[in-house]
Amino acid sequence: MKDVVGNFARHNDIDLIIMGTKGASGIKKVLMGSNAAAVISNSAIPVITVPEHSRFKPIKHIICATDLQSIENEIKALIPLAQLFESTVHILHVISPNSKKKIDKAQIKKDIISRYKYPHISVQVSISEDISEGIGEYIVQTKADMIAMFTHKLTFFEKLFGKKCYPKSGIYTWIPLLAIKK
Repeated sequence: MKDVVGNFARHNDIDLIIMGTKGASGIKKVLMGSNAAAVISNSAIPVITVPEHSRFKPIKHIICATDLQSIENEIKALIPLAQLFESTVHILHVISPNSKKKIDKAQIKKDIISRYKYPHISVQVSISEDISEGIGEYIVQTKADMIAMFTHKLTFFEKLFGKKCYPKSGIYTWIPLLAIKK
């Protein structure tokens, strides 16, 4: 599936892949994984996955789940989409409760608004032991319409130890996910 979609997109000058998802579970997920996850992992083209039971509504709140390492490039990629819908982009960074990291949310917001001339920006730091749970809680809190994540190819050790560059299955199955390769 991933090769067919990726090859078709490359050979036909496609800018965005949109896929419906049903959510593989149980033994099927263990043996085969998810088609959407495979396409996301292998695509250089942005992918939007739309869960089976999601309802169409205007995109007013986009969460950009980020580690803040490449925030400039991430925001640069998201602003055109946000402008189409006049959406608020919620920059969300999740840290552990014992993190000593200091993040100047006001300065990040000011810099992004100044650089991109787009006023609908929010910056939030969520404290949680589990990144997926922190993101999930913020999605519920903001009534988000879409989540954006920026992925990278997993290293050998990330594959070995199970680190994923996309959300845990089932945690945000009601809103679309925009995945863009870093």
